[in-house]
Amino acid sequence: MNLSLLVLRLMLEASPASPGLLPPAAPILSGTHPVPVETQASSALEGNAANPGPIARVPGGAIAGVVRDRTTRAPVGGALVLLDGDHVATTDDSGRFHLKSVTTGSHLLSVAGPRGEEAHRDLVVRSAESAQLALELGLREVESFNFVQKVVRPKKSPGEVTLSKAEVSAVPGTMGDPVRVIENLPGASRAPGGFGGALIIRGANPADSAVLMDGVQIPILYHFMGLTSVVNPEFLSAVSFMPGGFGAEYGRATAGVAEVESTALSCGGFRGSAAVDVLDAELFSCVKLGQWRLAAAGRRSYIDAFLPSIMKAAADDGESVMVLAPSFFDYQLKAETVRGGNRFEIFAFGSHDSLELTQSGSAEDLDFQFGGTLAFHRLQLRHVYVGERLTLTSAVTPGFLRQLMTGASKELGTEERQGVDISTVQWRETATYRAADWLTLRGGLDHVLSHWRADFVTPLPTLVRRYPSPLEVDVRDRNVWKRRGTDLDQGYWAEATAEVAGLAVTPGLRLDHLVFDETKRLHLQPRLRARWQVAEGAAVTGAAGVYRKLPDTFSGVIVDGFGQPDLAAERAMHFVTGIEQRLGPLETKLEAFYVKRDRLPSPTDEVQVRDGKAEPVLFASDGTGRSYGLELLVRLPAEQRRFSGWVAYTLSRSYRKDRSPDATGFDTYETQDAGTPRLSSLPPEAREYLSPFDQTHILTVVGKTELPWGLSLGMRFQLVSGNPMTPLEKGQSYYDADADQYKVRPGSVARGSGRLPAFHRIDLRLDKRWQFEAWSLTAYLEVMNAYNAKSIEAFDYDYRFRSRLEVGGLPILPLLGVKGEI
Repeated sequence: MNLSLLVLRLMLEASPASPGLLPPAAPILSGTHPVPVETQASSALEGNAANPGPIARVPGGAIAGVVRDRTTRAPVGGALVLLDGDHVATTDDSGRFHLKSVTTGSHLLSVAGPRGEEAHRDLVVRSAESAQLALELGLREVESFNFVQKVVRPKKSPGEVTLSKAEVSAVPGTMGDPVRVIENLPGASRAPGGFGGALIIRGANPADSAVLMDGVQIPILYHFMGLTSVVNPEFLSAVSFMPGGFGAEYGRATAGVAEVESTALSCGGFRGSAAVDVLDAELFSCVKLGQWRLAAAGRRSYIDAFLPSIMKAAADDGESVMVLAPSFFDYQLKAETVRGGNRFEIFAFGSHDSLELTQSGSAEDLDFQFGGTLAFHRLQLRHVYVGERLTLTSAVTPGFLRQLMTGASKELGTEERQGVDISTVQWRETATYRAADWLTLRGGLDHVLSHWRADFVTPLPTLVRRYPSPLEVDVRDRNVWKRRGTDLDQGYWAEATAEVAGLAVTPGLRLDHLVFDETKRLHLQPRLRARWQVAEGAAVTGAAGVYRKLPDTFSGVIVDGFGQPDLAAERAMHFVTGIEQRLGPLETKLEAFYVKRDRLPSPTDEVQVRDGKAEPVLFASDGTGRSYGLELLVRLPAEQRRFSGWVAYTLSRSYRKDRSPDATGFDTYETQDAGTPRLSSLPPEAREYLSPFDQTHILTVVGKTELPWGLSLGMRFQLVSGNPMTPLEKGQSYYDADADQYKVRPGSVARGSGRLPAFHRIDLRLDKRWQFEAWSLTAYLEVMNAYNAKSIEAFDYDYRFRSRLEVGGLPILPLLGVKGEI
């Protein structure tokens, strides 16, 4: 799936020929059974005026055509051809395409060019004569957001939203990055910190969600601090966001799924672009060599080059300055070719992020070092076969991940290191078989072979060092853990979609063998989705399913020596129902959800005797959680209007129940540190508290208007409830002589009993485009937090926890950038 395909699906919904939310009477996929046809052109949308040229006739029961540029009349190769919203062909170098068969009835034929050009034709298929068409492509401005209603195949989840790059690249507050528009959708929570970046779905921990690139797991979706995504926008085709109730195709996630899809390359000769702003610079190029199309993209930040200098210049003379400066780069290299019904792709992509602490003034004498690296690389080899009834996608993807955080001070005698290197090979097979017009079968496998090497050095608190043992006393002051291992994680899934009389039902089943080191778990996960088209423009949806995943390995709770390898796989049960309704020009969607979680890791003071030595169990799988809420979206599509936009509102609650301690005077925004249980602080029974990621109200308003002279103006407003926090100043503080620090007496103030102040801000964006004969130039000015609202992201307490200091978020931030395209 790619950008042009998704943009055209938006047009299908706006077209009078499209029956709104109703599926076609006879679904069309590439290669359905032949039906003799006759086509008849009727009124069409913008861009479908055409004068048929010399086109060779084709055998009966087929449609042939040629696609040309409206201005130059040159043939357009690599254009996507869609029939009723489904990709059925791609034009060759001479601009020609051939559809082997269609069914009788009314259809909408659409074509999408490599630069967003569009053409549309209404067709009425009646008899056994062949059809010959010519279409001209022209540019058309599109709106800034797209809900894609899949015409044939049911959505992968009731709340699925698919975004196209062209439609979302100008949404304010995203710094021009289309992937960050996910943060503006129902079900997505605001990440604290000002920039965003963490994928928080329906109040769940980010580790509970899956992030995929062309079906391949990637560790992160955003660079450090959420400045931008790890995918260059020029390589982005679409972003699918599934907040819950997704199908059996996806595993190893109990919250939601975000899948980024790379674009199919479409460059007849050479195409390129360059962009630069105050944060980073990027390059993109695409060229055709023989039967292959090749593309490359790269991006590099330069925050680390100027931020330390600015901070030092702003400091007073002699003032100590410590600056944590991030830097990043990412790359994408892709080659593809299409031969008959086969598409071959080679796609290499990766990302590298680093943090470095710079010091000046008296801070240089502290002898403190801190830094971090997060890097991943993937090489995907993919083959797609499209037959008469069968579509088969095969992908093998070797990859590498490095995660390293270090901190040390010789003077203080401290050293910490958390390093993990993981080499993986992911293998995915997906088969789709059209058994009948009303029945589609899908299935596949999803395997991950991984070899990992871990190197951890962490301090041990006094309480753990003095833990009683009948045989010996642990005198360590730090825990050193080095280990390596090889794991094979397997997944198998199948589902069937039956559609009769407007009702589409998709039962599915997934079998996962989840493996990490000493932990091995085998689980069946049944799932069900349904969609009922009750009337034109109105539909009812629903889903239910079971989802399993191992506890987050990076937290250490499942790692021997830090946590408990015998923990069970976490479980979540999703229940989702919703309605979709057109109200005049407005499209509305209301969805209710309930997520029940269990088998979650919970700190425990239980003891086990191993080889004659008493050891703490640390964690048990008896934690629970629940989330529930309503999500509303009201959207005004462009449809020839100058103004478009949407309103998204989420009302929800998210709870967690375990034996985590009440306030102890440490960072209450994180769960209990793995491997360092403060046993005297644990309550005797599990307690329910608000999840640290709970946000009761989330309101987002996005609008965009087209102005004269190639200008467009966009606005985004957000109003969000503050995250839960523990008001430590309300507790009883005391001095811990063993630790030589003040703490808050356990139980004196309930965890999560307070909230940060509500967050609100407005972001504005102004774009100006100049179109020249052979190239174009776009300049933009984006102002984040336009009225400089003061947002409180956290509180910093004094050493006795008697007073607190507000830690502010992002102030007003103007960003200026330019982009040239040829």
